[in-house]
Amino acid sequence: MKCCKFLILLFLSALLLPEYTKGQQSISVDDYPLIGAQVFIEPGQTEEETEGWFRTMRDNGMSVCRIRMFESYMRKPGGWDFSLFDRAFRLAEKYDIKIIGTFFPLTEKTDIGGWKFPESRAQLNSFAEYIKQMTTHFKQFKSLYAWVLINESGGGLKDNEFSHQMRKEWNRQYPQPEYLENGYPVLVDLQDKRFMNYMTTWMLNWIASEVRKHDKNIHLHVNNHAIFSNIAEYNFPEWRRFLNSLGGSVHASWHFTLFLREEYSLAMSADCELLLSGAGNLPWFMTELQGGNNTYSGGRAMCPTKEEITQWLWIVMGTEGKGGIFWSLNPRASGIESGEWALLDFQHQPTDRVTAVAEVGNCLKRHKPLFSEAKKLDPGISIVYIRESLWTETVVSQGTPAAQDGRAMCMTNVRIFQSFVGKRYYPQPESL
Repeated sequence: MKCCKFLILLFLSALLLPEYTKGQQSISVDDYPLIGAQVFIEPGQTEEETEGWFRTMRDNGMSVCRIRMFESYMRKPGGWDFSLFDRAFRLAEKYDIKIIGTFFPLTEKTDIGGWKFPESRAQLNSFAEYIKQMTTHFKQFKSLYAWVLINESGGGLKDNEFSHQMRKEWNRQYPQPEYLENGYPVLVDLQDKRFMNYMTTWMLNWIASEVRKHDKNIHLHVNNHAIFSNIAEYNFPEWRRFLNSLGGSVHASWHFTLFLREEYSLAMSADCELLLSGAGNLPWFMTELQGGNNTYSGGRAMCPTKEEITQWLWIVMGTEGKGGIFWSLNPRASGIESGEWALLDFQHQPTDRVTAVAEVGNCLKRHKPLFSEAKKLDPGISIVYIRESLWTETVVSQGTPAAQDGRAMCMTNVRIFQSFVGKRYYPQPESL
């Protein structure tokens, strides 16, 4: 309650400015807030089960869902079978739920996150055909709101035919600096990391271009992930050229390992600030927020409390976010994430975390004119990061014993600062 009161006061003191107006694909006041969850669609589900999930969302104030569009569930020998997902799109229309579809091209069953780059030109061409099928078939549904270009972009560029070909082309366009060609001694060659940064943007732009061949108006979105680790790989200003909104994945169990549990609100705020900055003139919303337990499938086993759910959502809104989508509503039935992450219990009933989401969503809807146009107060402080510095730090710190590392003392000072700032500006939920 303390955090909610603080954030409400923050909004009441904010300057009210017009909403974003970047063309018809941008998020409008009518769309806001985008509060919802991932609905996992898998073979074997009954229509009754699927309808129950959409009804639960409607009854708890959720207006948007995200669906992973598994190519493996649609591509059949000799053709395509969309029936499993058609049913979900029809039910979404019945319960007035917007769908944000995530492209998820064919991959191994054990690959829970999906590949980020193809292995060959042939696989890239196959991806293009998949995009064509998704965009041309599902544009018939009024429930389709947006496409996520690929799940959690960043990383995953392997040593294969495709990367070799792209590197040759990139080397011709961006040759080695003269001081490297002349053998000048340097601490580290950053060309590999520059290439990775280039490829992440290239891949997203390629996907967006393929979508635009078949649908000129659909909203395009992407969610980065593990931003504290991957920030140097992302070129947000370039992404703005082909996106309509920016997003991210922020899972405490995976992405907050630099922080203690009582510091998670600070970590969430930092993540949101990076997205707000990266979005520039675009709107942004949090594409993935941890909704339930991950005893097995997380880096740090945990289940968020209802107080944390409430606090996280208000932090997103307090950073000009246009909403948050939880991962996930219902648990997956297969894979190493099966039975985990969900807002619902194993009887498909809402937990107290669902109630927390509904309370925030209903508050936002009651005061839509305020929250849709409020701007975060400028604190007058900016943190500047330099990719080359982050890359160099990563390379030179590998294998350095922590006990001999001067950075260990720096981290102690960071902890002291976090403790002061966190207690003063980010009060913890009372249950913690």
